[in-house]
Amino acid sequence: MINCMECDRVIWSPNLNLYAPWLHKKIAKGCGIGVGKDYVPWIKTRDFSSKGTSGQTHSMLTDRVIHTLSEYETIYFYILERDHSVIDIREQFPILNLPETIEIAFNLGYKHPTKYGKPNPITIDFLITIQTQTGIKFAARSIKTPEDINDPNVRLRLKIEEIWCDKYQIDWANVDTSSFTKEMLAALRSIRSWYRNGLIIDNEFADLFAKAFLKVYERNVPLNHMLTYLKRKFAINDDREYDWFNYCAWSKRIPLSIHHISTINDVVILDKYETT
Repeated sequence: MINCMECDRVIWSPNLNLYAPWLHKKIAKGCGIGVGKDYVPWIKTRDFSSKGTSGQTHSMLTDRVIHTLSEYETIYFYILERDHSVIDIREQFPILNLPETIEIAFNLGYKHPTKYGKPNPITIDFLITIQTQTGIKFAARSIKTPEDINDPNVRLRLKIEEIWCDKYQIDWANVDTSSFTKEMLAALRSIRSWYRNGLIIDNEFADLFAKAFLKVYERNVPLNHMLTYLKRKFAINDDREYDWFNYCAWSKRIPLSIHHISTINDVVILDKYETT
């Protein structure tokens, strides 16, 4: 049913005969199937009740809309997008082999989740494909609030994920979200604005821009003052200097702190200047 290592993939077969009949409708629509641009998450934001914290973001990595069900998930998605070793992100990834998860739940003394009286697939918040020096690696990450992680039912459900992932040699972990804040989300969205604004990337120029910025950087000088200098230095005629700054911050050429919101009129906080 699941192919874990052949062709660099962890992927479910589209053959409906392999699955419980009540799952056929969603699987026939491609939910939970595919990789990259062709992947369709099992749960979409329109299916989720907490619409105030869910969101949709077009991914520059997969060239499709990513469905996140909380602000914490959105933050982690942005963190993954900035990681050059990540080559695919599949959110709300379902474990469609119900007999396996039902057996794991039974052995743990836990009632398997149901929907309309039928066993419902457990979903992994993020299934990540990573390119390493030794080949392709798969990682599963759960994103829960500090409050949720202390809920016994949530912990049991995560244990099912962990045991199932271990069987298929998928690295599973629950992400520590204690440092995730609204300020962090706003900062990541801000430095990602270069993508929304359609900046055409020139990495050689980005290297020069970042080097020049770090040379003139002063902690107590507003960003717009430094960008005015860089605009003149590089003869930037299309008013893209703020986009170039954001791209350099996004790509980590400029070590901008993502725990502080920086607008063009603010001073810039770099990681090396943060106090512990």
